[in-house]
Amino acid sequence: MCLVITSNWVPFLFPVSPLSQQQFTLTLRVVDVRNPAVCSPSKSSSPTEPSSDDTTTTAVWNPTLAVNWYTRAWRLKERGTWLIHKHLDHNKPTTLDQHGVLYRPIWAAAFACYSRALQLTTLARWANETFARRETNPVCGDDDRPCALSKDEADSTRPVDLDQIEDLATTDPNVSSISAMKHLEFSLLLNLALCQLKVGSSESAVQNCSQALHLDPGWMEWATDHQTDSSCSTDRSPDGSAITSVEVAKALHRRAQAYINRSKWDEAAADLKVAVRLQKLAGSQAGLSASETLLAHVHKQMVLDQTVLANRLRKHRQLF
Repeated sequence: MCLVITSNWVPFLFPVSPLSQQQFTLTLRVVDVRNPAVCSPSKSSSPTEPSSDDTTTTAVWNPTLAVNWYTRAWRLKERGTWLIHKHLDHNKPTTLDQHGVLYRPIWAAAFACYSRALQLTTLARWANETFARRETNPVCGDDDRPCALSKDEADSTRPVDLDQIEDLATTDPNVSSISAMKHLEFSLLLNLALCQLKVGSSESAVQNCSQALHLDPGWMEWATDHQTDSSCSTDRSPDGSAITSVEVAKALHRRAQAYINRSKWDEAAADLKVAVRLQKLAGSQAGLSASETLLAHVHKQMVLDQTVLANRLRKHRQLF
């Protein structure tokens, strides 16, 4: 006969004397299991590649995933912007908080929203671009079923409600969806740079602005080609770009601010000159005034640095 001892987690069997006719119940609390016993031998199976004969949903690309990522990224962007407007626009920094130390948690929270949104929109854009290339130039010998490209029919000027089914389109693809994702990615990079400027991380702000400008390098070439033509209109983007000249000028202005914080006057002046040129062509008076004011400040600092350097060289020569 055996004495059966049970617990809430693991049963235990202990042999007892055949003369014993009593059954006991004992409750044990297992704190840690360092070497759990193997209940049954594991059956190893080699992974198989998906083929066109598979009927499972994991064997094909789900076209709604990219749209879902994009809409969630948009909502996170709206959330980060709401945090800034809610807590900063109505509560200006006081004289006791001149450096904005009390508002750094707000910028950090907005940065977290923008950062996660950037991950989602980058993933969505990569997926759409990858499968668009596969549809245009199919790989020879690829027997997988064709992958559908997602389409984004959501209005880019309003926030998307994830609780509404109609905001997640499942119809045929449209090339403009990739442009919309690139535009959202551009805006998120600029928002990240703004948050980093507010907390004093100028080097990271420069990197994010540069990455945003690399999304559409045609604008920089376009501005260089039209630097002497003040009558050229910027109503249309070069090569059908989804990013406008005003947005590119904003990225250059923000990167110039980061350069100024690091006392890189030459780089800041170069960015501001291109920003002023783009804003003049686009007719953006508010942005033009801000860029011209900042450019004048940069030129003043450059002259001041040159004067200080000349005085130091003069004193150094007098010693010899």
